[in-house]
Amino acid sequence: MWNSNHPIMTVLIKTVLTLSFLLLLNRPLFSIPLIQLNDQSEDVLLGTRMEYLEDHDKKWSIEDVSSTDFQNQFQPITQQYPNFGKTDSALWIRFRVENQSKTNENWLLELDNPFMTQIDLYMTDQEGSFLHKHAGLNISFHQREFPHRNYIFNHSIFKGKTRSYFMRLETKNPMRFGLSIWSPNG
Repeated sequence: MWNSNHPIMTVLIKTVLTLSFLLLLNRPLFSIPLIQLNDQSEDVLLGTRMEYLEDHDKKWSIEDVSSTDFQNQFQPITQQYPNFGKTDSALWIRFRVENQSKTNENWLLELDNPFMTQIDLYMTDQEGSFLHKHAGLNISFHQREFPHRNYIFNHSIFKGKTRSYFMRLETKNPMRFGLSIWSPNG
């Protein structure tokens, strides 16, 4: 039987604790908040299930913010309707969605702020590359995916699959918004 005061046991315990601590510091891509959709999902507000990163110089690309160098820099959003006030920064939002629905693969992502100047939505495809959609006040209303006062993006998630999302937001107006996913069939 091992004695907890035995030198080998002490080293083993310290090693396990150190490795556990290091694993907590290293948050890989799969630690991005996960939203699960199912057949009962109607209008899912994402608010507190997202994380954000403020880009003060507006210089980061999707390759930058999705890299391991930036993984630990994202902060949890603590409000259902985030309000960052007036800012000259760009804001990056990230979240993941898992489709547990047995019947629905088509979903709509709605950004509830008709005064957002620039919106860049990046979604992973099956190969892990990013698909890009662009919207905002600098795009004509008639060029929107949906003729609606808010910005609505159509996207599909295969049944049983998970997709990662990054959204870059920029505005000359106060940076406040709601973000939700809903089914066009519901």
